Amino acid sequence: VPEGGGRLLKQDARLTANLHLTPREDGGSSKIKIGLHFAPEGTELVESINHWTINNTFVIPPGEANHFVSAEWTAPYDATVFGLIPHMHYRGKDMQFTAVYPDGRDELLLDSIWSKDWQLTYNPVEPYQVTKGTKIRVTGHFDNSTENEFNPDPAKEVRWGLTVKDEMFIGYIDYMPTLENESSD
Repeated sequence: VPEGGGRLLKQDARLTANLHLTPREDGGSSKIKIGLHFAPEGTELVESINHWTINNTFVIPPGEANHFVSAEWTAPYDATVFGLIPHMHYRGKDMQFTAVYPDGRDELLLDSIWSKDWQLTYNPVEPYQVTKGTKIRVTGHFDNSTENEFNPDPAKEVRWGLTVKDEMFIGYIDYMPTLENESSD
């Protein structure tokens, strides 16, 4: 989170971890640690948001090697975008984040080859400044063919679901109001 920003955690808040884990053949186990860093009392921060740009209505046909999916988010105010996180499962192939500004010009923010083993937050060296009304288009492709070595069943029609044998299409966008703004989402 850029300086001057932070996540809001209210006093009576409950934390929930949403994890996608697949059992290992040897059984194995997982340990989860969450670290919280609190601002000193009285510090004024701008609240940062993690927005989920989702398409959960897609249907990937059996054998389809390059199935296109998209979703879109519109900035509700001038915002600082400081993180982009693509999320798919085994059939994921690529994901792009493109800003389409109100004046019609567009800018590619992230062009990512998808890897189920490399799920990262991409933080630009300099955060992107987007104006109110900017659309961030998230587009990508799935490979449900026999050429995809990770595909659990190329003969199956695939939809949104919670297991890795299903699919997800989420473009997470970490942003906060540009510091000159006082409104928040």
